[in-house]
Amino acid sequence: MRESTLTLQSGGAIIVVEGSALTTNYAGAPKRFATIAPMRWREVNGRSRLALINDPAGDGGAWMVVTNVPIFVLQQVPPLQRRTFNTVVLASTLAVFAITLVVGPVDALL
Repeated sequence: MRESTLTLQSGGAIIVVEGSALTTNYAGAPKRFATIAPMRWREVNGRSRLALINDPAGDGGAWMVVTNVPIFVLQQVPPLQRRTFNTVVLASTLAVFAITLVVGPVDALL
């Protein structure tokens, strides 16, 4: 699973950036969606559609992007589950392991 980024452009157009078949065309370029109604978008030169709705399981502040492909639903990710936070935690953990590997033998020699 990957995180998707919805980018709002002028005129209400949206670009979805991710590497899945939902968000890229056959050439691998990000799909562009044009506004067709409030909170509704249709792919430019395509058949895909997006709808932005309140997440029924959320607390009222969460949003969910529903597509015409029934296996894809894009939801907001809580802050502690986002890619950037997890990357920082992973890098910090690896740094502690590396320091332990370096300091352990040095401490044994002293």
